Amino acid sequence: MMKCLKVLVIATFSMFLGAAAVQAGSIGIRIASTNVSASGNETLKTSGNVTNHSADKTTTIPSFFIEGTGHFRLGLDFIPWSAEVGSGQNTGDDDLETSGTNKVTANFKNHITLYAEKTISDSPLYVKVGVAHVTVETDDVVSTGAKYGDENIKGFTYGIGVRKEFGESAFFKVEASKTDYDSAAFKSTNSDAVTTVNLTELDTTQLSISLGKTF
Repeated sequence: MMKCLKVLVIATFSMFLGAAAVQAGSIGIRIASTNVSASGNETLKTSGNVTNHSADKTTTIPSFFIEGTGHFRLGLDFIPWSAEVGSGQNTGDDDLETSGTNKVTANFKNHITLYAEKTISDSPLYVKVGVAHVTVETDDVVSTGAKYGDENIKGFTYGIGVRKEFGESAFFKVEASKTDYDSAAFKSTNSDAVTTVNLTELDTTQLSISLGKTF
């Protein structure tokens, strides 16, 4: 999956760079106030009981983008660093040997979105659709010594925004968007039994501002 994704990213960048030789393209930075909403459940290793969890977190996430110009634009948005999207802890335990505080942090890593924007008539308004790929990276401290791996998931993004040109080659965009991600299952290792954490729902709502330059 990651190999295919890297090939897709390289091909997309090559397409834009090749197009830039004959027509205009744009690059820029995007700052997004992001609300992350997640829900899931955990199956305890000894009792088999299922515990449901939900969480909401608001964070600010910057990213870089490259896109075409015109009324229909293809683009790629990339977050080149990890961004914490949620964390939590509890002091519950399955048995006397595993009592203590359990802490888990979830990060978005290598988040890439391929998108298309279509201007509405001759207005500054545009609509946006795209597909996202991200690694959900776990950082945990669990009393049993168990560790949870990372999972790659996909998402579908859609939104609406306003794009305005200023100066000779600069522009800014203000956009509201939402991304719905696939579910995922995380299974523990390094312990005497497997505990499964199911991410049943994950979505982000963003209000962003972008500043770019046409070349």
